[in-house]
Amino acid sequence: GDVLRFSISYDEALSTYQGDSYPTSSSSQMESAQSSNTSDSEEVTIPLTEEKLDVTKRVEERQATITKEPITETKTVEVPVSHEEVSIERRQPAEGQTSTSQKPITSKEDIEIPLKREEVEVEKTPYVKEEVTIKKKPVTETKEVTEDVTSERVDTKNI
Repeated sequence: GDVLRFSISYDEALSTYQGDSYPTSSSSQMESAQSSNTSDSEEVTIPLTEEKLDVTKRVEERQATITKEPITETKTVEVPVSHEEVSIERRQPAEGQTSTSQKPITSKEDIEIPLKREEVEVEKTPYVKEEVTIKKKPVTETKEVTEDVTSERVDTKNI
């Protein structure tokens, strides 16, 4: 920064500039400053301060929540099924087969004929329909910070 040098004594600088108010320029102060300037040329350095912005960042954590939930829907599938039916047909015996060695039955007799029938069975099997990939990527954006800063200056008009 800039440095301004004044030729006043250390005691004068303390008594004149140490308070909260600025000194009034009077002729007696000017004469004493000039007389001390000629008698012993001391230098007094007055530091001028200025505020600077120190910008820091803090990390704020959030969470992204991904929810998987079941969705139930009704699906209809048409499946052809078959079965066997019994049909009864009566006809005359073929020629030459009219005699038999079997005797007529004397009691009730059941003859069972197996009939086949297809039944629908439903089995649910899970499979991977699709995959969802979730990625995190850093995004940098520039934010503008505006703040008032205070600096000091020296008024040298009255010297």
